[in-house]
Amino acid sequence: MAVFPQTIPAALKAIQKSGMNLNPQQDGTTLFIPIPKDAVCDVKTKPVKNLKKKDKISQDVARNAELQIISMADHHQSFLKLKRYWRASRKNSLEMTKIKIQIT
Repeated sequence: MAVFPQTIPAALKAIQKSGMNLNPQQDGTTLFIPIPKDAVCDVKTKPVKNLKKKDKISQDVARNAELQIISMADHHQSFLKLKRYWRASRKNSLEMTKIKIQIT
């Protein structure tokens, strides 16, 4: 978005009208899109339900696919938590550096 800031209003409108119940926020050229936890659960359950509806797939294959989908979604959530923690700790360390610079 930083390269084409004129596209930000169109992107905001498109996300709001997408029907995914998302409320994007803008801070300069950065868009923040909080994703509700229900959306993450839908990502886990929809593919599994679609698999179980198919006749030619055994219960074992469907269960293995379900476990893989859950594992990938959980891994992604853990990655996002780690990324948020890293950003917060980096921001705090930068603020500490600024304070140290101002004191000396």
